[in-house]
Amino acid sequence: MNLWTFFCIIIIIGVTGEALKKASQGSRSRKDIEADRQVLNELTRRISELENKAEIKEIEKRLQALETIVVDEGYELDRKFKKAFG
Repeated sequence: MNLWTFFCIIIIIGVTGEALKKASQGSRSRKDIEADRQVLNELTRRISELENKAEIKEIEKRLQALETIVVDEGYELDRKFKKAFG
């Protein structure tokens, strides 16, 4: 075996080893992607459930009423607070 044959064999072994290493990492990545997809689907479902609860819609209505009171110029909230609390 001469020097060039030895170099070729070493290069082939190195390239093949690197390819096998990347292939095994790729299969692990697919498993990770599937697990992440399941977690994402579960979180999406939970968010949907929370957004559709009647209690949240009632709280939104109350917040809108408070915003109207605070922002409305015709409603003199400051004056009423001063009158009520001295």
